[in-house]
Amino acid sequence: MTEELKEIGLDIGHRRVGRLMRQNGISVVRTRKHKVTTDGDHKFNFAPNLLDRDFTANASNQKWAGDISYVWTREGWLYLAVILDLHSRRVIGWAVSNRMKRDLAIRALNMAIAFRSPPKGCIHHTDRGSQYCSHDYQKILRRNGFKVSMSGKGNCYDNAAVETFFKTIKAELIWRRSWATRRQAEMAIFEYINDGVDAPTGGIAMCQNDSIVGIDLAKRSFQLHGATADGSVVFRKKLSRPQLTAFLSELPKCVVAMEACATSHYWGREIGKLGHETRLIPPVYVKPFVKR
Repeated sequence: MTEELKEIGLDIGHRRVGRLMRQNGISVVRTRKHKVTTDGDHKFNFAPNLLDRDFTANASNQKWAGDISYVWTREGWLYLAVILDLHSRRVIGWAVSNRMKRDLAIRALNMAIAFRSPPKGCIHHTDRGSQYCSHDYQKILRRNGFKVSMSGKGNCYDNAAVETFFKTIKAELIWRRSWATRRQAEMAIFEYINDGVDAPTGGIAMCQNDSIVGIDLAKRSFQLHGATADGSVVFRKKLSRPQLTAFLSELPKCVVAMEACATSHYWGREIGKLGHETRLIPPVYVKPFVKR
């Protein structure tokens, strides 16, 4: 802290910085024990480092970067996979699991693709972990026209942008408390990634509009729950995909809340075209979205 203050031109000493920090309740969050998440001992092919530590981008969807980290809970480890757009440094895809397998990385990638629909030629950079080198993951990258880039062996600096994000979320959220369950940690991570927007009990108070619609996404049918801002139930419907589109097109402008998954990003774009505002909420909040 003292060195950073001196770099911006302030003549200050360690003792004064320490005193001011104590007076303002500022404390240091120290690094925790490291857990290896990159398994580079595999027979999959590696890609060259196209990114070459150039973490700048002139526009969105030019350069993406991904990685996997971990959160300790009393139930065991919770693994977090993210995809970042290096233009905005925002998380555009993420997934959690109690196992660090390739499907974890694939779910985060699919969410990012559904959310952004990137053009062909976007650089996708990760480390050499087996999840990212797997045939299934690489098949998705080829199908969507990505340029594949990978860090050098054992070199975390080649993916410093994502490592910085993980250090930030751990210092600001994860290391500040202990987590009893994986679900508890997942909900907190969701709220952190989505700008800290909290979803209150019942999911009603998060919106101030007069009319609110909650959608429970499914493969063939969709559960719709309508309510006013005070929680009064207006309607409950079970609709097919065409019926859902037709119903929302006739509905007055309102807030549409959906569970966070890859499909919800597609529906978010479609619903936005109809003039409605969309909000993503954790899956655990979808069922009780309307007070029973």
